[in-house]
Amino acid sequence: MSILITRPEPNASAICQALAQFNIDAIAAPLLQLSPCENLHQLSQAIQHSDILIAVSEHAVHSVDLSLQRLQVHWPSQIQYFAIGDKSQKTLHNCCQRPVLCPTVGVTSEALLERKELKNIAGKQILIIRGPSGRDLLYEQLSARGATVQYYQAYQRHYLPISSQQWQHWQSIISHLVITSGDMLNYLYQQCPKSAQNWLTDRTLWVPSERISEIAKAIGFNRIQVVSRADNATLIAALRQAKQDGTL
Repeated sequence: MSILITRPEPNASAICQALAQFNIDAIAAPLLQLSPCENLHQLSQAIQHSDILIAVSEHAVHSVDLSLQRLQVHWPSQIQYFAIGDKSQKTLHNCCQRPVLCPTVGVTSEALLERKELKNIAGKQILIIRGPSGRDLLYEQLSARGATVQYYQAYQRHYLPISSQQWQHWQSIISHLVITSGDMLNYLYQQCPKSAQNWLTDRTLWVPSERISEIAKAIGFNRIQVVSRADNATLIAALRQAKQDGTL
């Protein structure tokens, strides 16, 4: 049996190739494609007048970097940079060539808000770069601390159709699913034919947070494995360990 990897490319194929080295069969089946947004004027104005920039994902960083290259604008040196997660931090650092702070423990918005650098921020201009949707916790909490906060939607999501042939093929070979966002999980379930819903919720589901696990439980999944992070390396290590333990 195989694992269905639903992350956008190039991550989906990268995970499959890595798992193949450990004789773990996986299929890349991205549920969506990402493309940079084109509101370049808004980005130019927002980033030049910000005191703090927070990157929610590596996809947001890549998209903003491409847009800044088109504008022929450099990442500002006077901004204090933050990111949620190691991958976002490394990607942002490589792009801006400045120190990037991230949560000291955990990879959540709650953990980032615990940083002392984000405590006394009254009067600061904060720019949050992210995708087209997401939690508003950072916006709400930073605003409550006296900062002026705005979003920049760095990229658009384009969900990919799933054919009846794909569903039939998956039902014959898939035993595990890897889903890294609540939106993707909801989309997958919504697209699932009614005749296959029991099959889908009976698969072992791998997710990177308790929040997504709760969404999965509400849908009807019972076999849920929660890993500590959403990056490729953590997912690969968890699946490799499961194979060694005989649970994959």
